[in-house]
Amino acid sequence: MARSIVKVPFVHRAIFKKSLKSKSNLKFNLENLLLDKKSKFERNICFWNRSSSINRNLLNKKTIVYNGYRFLYLNVNVDILGYKFGDFVRTRRKPKHKGKKTSKKKNYKKN
Repeated sequence: MARSIVKVPFVHRAIFKKSLKSKSNLKFNLENLLLDKKSKFERNICFWNRSSSINRNLLNKKTIVYNGYRFLYLNVNVDILGYKFGDFVRTRRKPKHKGKKTSKKKNYKKN
């Protein structure tokens, strides 16, 4: 059942704070570039919560989402705004079906 239109889309508190911080850290910092240090705005935003929806503050950002096994990269663009993070991160592996075994028949000579 879909979420009611009256309600606001669910965004976890921590994700909302991280998205606002990433937006404010986009200021150009000349000292970090001269010293060849990684500045804060180059870091990817890491999430464990897949049930929260993707908001506009994360637009054109690289995010890392945990699927229960490992972290997967997700580039946020206009097409995926409003969806949940879990829609784009697989949590199950594809089943690998065993192929047919080819048996080697030995040719014995009958005497």
